[in-house]
Amino acid sequence: MPTSLEALSNEHLQEQAIKARFAACILNAHFLAQRSEHPARAQPVVAPIKVNRNEPCPCGSDKKYKQCCLH
Repeated sequence: MPTSLEALSNEHLQEQAIKARFAACILNAHFLAQRSEHPARAQPVVAPIKVNRNEPCPCGSDKKYKQCCLH
């Protein structure tokens, strides 16, 4: 038989779980409304820079690409 302290703790945990579920539902509704008001824009696709091994490195180190960022 649980003591009154254990029963209180279980009651408290159940109340907190209910409050957490309620808060999660409120947050979900808020952010769902935000997403529908401001839909995300598609990001443009940028082609990667094609660098030859013997060209200067695009990082700006003044080294050849093969000696700098190739590896």
